Amino acid sequence: MHGVSAAVPAVLTLLSLIEVGAAGAQVQTTQLGCIPTPAPRPGHFLWFSPDGRYILGQGPSEITVLSVQPFAVLFRVPAKYAGMAQFSPDSQQVFFVMSAGHVASPAAGDTHRGLLDRSAPYVERWSIADRARIDSTEIRLQACPVGVLSPDARTLVCVDAGGTLRVLDVASGETVFEKAQFGKRFVTWEDHSADPFPRRESGDPSSARIRFSTDGRFVVALPVSARGSAVAFDLRERKVLRLRGELKRLRTEVEHFDMEFTFVGLDRLIMSPHVGALHSTVAATVVAFPSGEVLSKPKIPVGTLLKAADPHFVVILPRPTCYGPPGQTTAVQLSTGEATTTDAPILDVFGDHYVAERTRGELGLYERGKPDPVAMVRLDAP
Repeated sequence: MHGVSAAVPAVLTLLSLIEVGAAGAQVQTTQLGCIPTPAPRPGHFLWFSPDGRYILGQGPSEITVLSVQPFAVLFRVPAKYAGMAQFSPDSQQVFFVMSAGHVASPAAGDTHRGLLDRSAPYVERWSIADRARIDSTEIRLQACPVGVLSPDARTLVCVDAGGTLRVLDVASGETVFEKAQFGKRFVTWEDHSADPFPRRESGDPSSARIRFSTDGRFVVALPVSARGSAVAFDLRERKVLRLRGELKRLRTEVEHFDMEFTFVGLDRLIMSPHVGALHSTVAATVVAFPSGEVLSKPKIPVGTLLKAADPHFVVILPRPTCYGPPGQTTAVQLSTGEATTTDAPILDVFGDHYVAERTRGELGLYERGKPDPVAMVRLDAP
């Protein structure tokens, strides 16, 4: 969720996650004669560190690192052209992809996309204890509009404009794995067309949903606006994994009707089929990875799935709806089905607490199950 002509590896904005999640709903509801109500867009994206001691808030031009106890701003990082920031697995560092070039807004239907006008992207690492940048590594790669950094920032998984999937070592630039035609354009035939050969191609081979396990060992990539099956890769053993059991359902055959999925822990993955904008809930499947064994089938709200800092939860961002205002942003505890909801456009959860943006630039720290925050802070506070 990381050459001069390369695009910023850009899993970079959760905004693009929201947009690709909304794309299928928009198409279907338009066909049904309904104008869906869009979900609100976050002002900042929020994450707890893996140990729960810190929170990261990322806005359009700045990354803010906060402590949880006390709930306060520690330091800020100028990051106008930054990709999606992450905590290191030991919670001691923050890293992200940066570019000195201009990054264009992601197009609707792209999972993670940014167009780079100039300058090669590079990975910045910042020490939380020192509140300083400690490393900057240029990413040597070919043009790659879609890309995601692993949780340890050592590996980049990307898909180029032609639909080739690559697993790259950040430090050396070595291609560890490559699959051509990972995503293929959809081909349809228009029965009512005046054209005697009414063949139409659509889709974007470079679009993809790329998800890492929490320890960064496994990665799964699935075409979004393109036809194809998921590819699973073991980064520790450097080998492709065969999809088994329920995992075989991870494929995209019909445009805008791909499978939602994300890891929830080291060896579990939750999957949610596309059910359209007229539904408010869906029967998801929690699957053991990589065996494909079904562990549970929780009912969850329809939406875009994101892993929470706490692996016992999954975060669901609402999609546009036809039956009223968009649903609330929700964190579901997978073992109990207990839901934590907020009107805020994004949240993250760790243990008994969650963080959400109350108003633009003002964060609230909450106890789950209680409506009022236990602490508040403004990201622009001195």
